[in-house]
Amino acid sequence: MMKSHQTQQAVLKSLALGALGALAIACLFLIQPAQSLLQDVDGAQAPNAVTITGGVYTDTTCTGTPIATDANPITPGSPMAFCYFLRNSGSYTFPTGYNVSDSDGPFVPPAGPFTVSVPITYADASTATTVDETRVITFSGLEPVGGVFVNTVVTKTFTAYVMKPSIIMTKTVGLSASCSTTTTLSPALGTAPINAVYCYRITNNGNVSVTITGIGDDRIPGVATAGSAIFPAVLPRNSSISPMLVAQIVNGNVTNTARVTATHLVPIAASPIFATAQASVTFSTPKPAIRLNVYVTTAADCTGATADTITVAPGTGVRFCYVATNIGNTPLYTHTLSVNGTTLFAGQLITLPIGGVTVYSQGPISVSGVIGGAPNTYPASWSAQEINGIPTDPGGFESASIYFANATATPTPRPSTGGATATPTPTQTPIVSPTPSTPTDIEASFSASSNGATGSVFSYTIRVLNKSTTTAGGLIFTNTLPSNATFQGVVRGSGVTCPTMPSVGDIGGTIICNITGTLVSGQFDELSVTVRPNNPTGSSLSTSVTASTTTSETNLANNTATLNAYIGPRQVFIPLTRN
Repeated sequence: MMKSHQTQQAVLKSLALGALGALAIACLFLIQPAQSLLQDVDGAQAPNAVTITGGVYTDTTCTGTPIATDANPITPGSPMAFCYFLRNSGSYTFPTGYNVSDSDGPFVPPAGPFTVSVPITYADASTATTVDETRVITFSGLEPVGGVFVNTVVTKTFTAYVMKPSIIMTKTVGLSASCSTTTTLSPALGTAPINAVYCYRITNNGNVSVTITGIGDDRIPGVATAGSAIFPAVLPRNSSISPMLVAQIVNGNVTNTARVTATHLVPIAASPIFATAQASVTFSTPKPAIRLNVYVTTAADCTGATADTITVAPGTGVRFCYVATNIGNTPLYTHTLSVNGTTLFAGQLITLPIGGVTVYSQGPISVSGVIGGAPNTYPASWSAQEINGIPTDPGGFESASIYFANATATPTPRPSTGGATATPTPTQTPIVSPTPSTPTDIEASFSASSNGATGSVFSYTIRVLNKSTTTAGGLIFTNTLPSNATFQGVVRGSGVTCPTMPSVGDIGGTIICNITGTLVSGQFDELSVTVRPNNPTGSSLSTSVTASTTTSETNLANNTATLNAYIGPRQVFIPLTRN
């Protein structure tokens, strides 16, 4: 490639001086040996004598202020020129034969001698494309060093920066009201639904300002709209908007894709530009599992029982303690216990959370066997199911052994007046749900802060209260959602789990919840439900709840409640928060 080159006015003078210099050197070669010539010239040569400066200019005149800098990039398609200014600041004039080139090709023909202190300018015209263009200019020429001619090479790099509008988005998901660092949230299946908090951050990673025009999410309607006040009108380069937080009730596996758009003023480059980002909530696969430990004791209860073998005299009353532990990753609800081929209970409703423990006590039972003979063995199995009916993995098997020996003689107290006490009849006592001496009384009720409005959110709270003096267990309540409202989500009390629930956006449906453990006298737990009424102004919204307990209860009249709410004018709802 032929390239244009210019010299300043002094270059013409340097050509003449260079010719005279070359003639003088030729004469010296005739007078003295070449080696002594090298020594004489080398003694006057300054090291690192060639310097290169320059930049990008509007044309090959190489005048004015440099353009296409990182701070002031050039518009794609604009004319420009790479300009290089070479200066020989040493004391040695390079004769013809030195070379100057850049990474786009050599400059031909080379200029005349490179005279000391007389700068030379080279220019190469070009046109800005849509990407940065980098050139490396190289000067090379022979100069005397250490008695020999050495090829001196000097390089310099120049870059023409062009306008490149670009934005990026990051999206994370967590459980707290702050930006998480992960794009995937993996809660346990039994914790559904959860209140997922999505964090959006938009950054201008280009080199020109852009105007953010909107952001959307394919699973969260109304995250933001064009012209929303959360956006700056213009987002400068190398800057970000403050992170935005949006909360959503998530009831199952979901992957959300967000998209942000922006405009710019760069000709040729596409506008608007956009960026996308994803975040996922993936509930762990349900793996229900249970561990059974069987202990035997002669004590009055299972407190302190830790042994699965015991030695007693024939006819001794022995208590069997069955301890079940949820070692899976999802709560368990329906339980079955079998001992020695006999089912002690089947389908018993026990809410056993992840890591939870429940105990079933059986006895005292009079046992007999051969003294010194083989022990009596009592194999047992405990199985359970998670909410969808998936059974526990094998593992809930254990057995207890009873050995027999002569009883140690002990003093026998005198019988009291009235005769001997009868031997008690063996009983089976579930510790998790004892039968109370008096019935319990469970009350279900509603409360709401205001009436509803068409298209706006409406929230109500369900309360399940133990009004009796008897502890109640095995508590379940069912809420029939309004048939003319869109489900938005729930906020649960500390002891409430809701394995059955519609998806956000469903119309109508049913919520079924369990209250973990028991409610003592005067204790209650609550569930807040949010819906969006769809029926017209002036109509009503109706919802009902029914509560039940496995504990004995005779007053069922207050186990059911109904809420009727008036639908008024529309209210504003903004499902978006911002730090």
